Amino acid sequence: MEGILKRLNVLWLAILAGLSIGFGGLLFILSKAFIPEDSPISPLLVGSLCFPVGLLLVCYLRLNLYTGKIGMAFRNKRLDKKGLNVFEWLFLILVGNAIGAFALGA
Repeated sequence: MEGILKRLNVLWLAILAGLSIGFGGLLFILSKAFIPEDSPISPLLVGSLCFPVGLLLVCYLRLNLYTGKIGMAFRNKRLDKKGLNVFEWLFLILVGNAIGAFALGA
C-alpha cells in the first residue's frame, strides 16, 4: 500500500508541474494575443518575462518536472531502499507532466 501511495504522490506532483508549465505557456500566449503589436512595449518581451512564472512555480513548490529530474537516471537504480526504480519514477513524472499540460490545454 505504501508503494502505491508513493507512486500516486510522484504522479500528482508531476501533474501539477505540467499544469504549471502550461500556465507559463498560457501567459505567453495571452500576452501575445492581447498586447497590440504597435504598443510601446513588445508583446514578445512581456511574454518572455511571463513564461518563467511556470518554472518558478515548479521550483517554489518543489514539483516533479521531467527536465529537472532526468539527471537522476545516472544515479543509483533505486531512490531509497524500498522505493521506486529510477526509470519507473522518471516514467511516472513524464506521464504526469504530459497529463498536466494536456489538461491545461484542453
